[in-house]
Amino acid sequence: NQFNGTVPLEVANLTKLTILRLDQNNFTDIIQPALVSALTNLESSYLSTNRFYGTIPTEFGLLTSLRILLLDDNMLTGTLPETFGNCVNLETLQLNGTALNGSVPSAVCGIITASNGQLSADCSEISC
Repeated sequence: NQFNGTVPLEVANLTKLTILRLDQNNFTDIIQPALVSALTNLESSYLSTNRFYGTIPTEFGLLTSLRILLLDDNMLTGTLPETFGNCVNLETLQLNGTALNGSVPSAVCGIITASNGQLSADCSEISC
């Protein structure tokens, strides 16, 4: 796809959505907190290879069913929010190719380790 601009907020009306694939487009916006918080049944979110910028919304911590989150290859900044520790089913988290820095919250490292999951990040900038 070659979608661009912003992700329509109407996507938030899809409250039963379990898989969101918006990867490999040209979306240029922040990741909207209202959109994230409305999709409470989300299990997989593919947002990689876009031009999302700003910080990662703390609302991702509301997605307790989330297993896969791909945020790699975006222009995201800041740190991974502590609220990600609430994502107790998280198995795969990809953060490489971003401008994120700091430490991954210890709860997230524990969850991913317990599930034999995968954390991909730019190791010089992010660590467990």
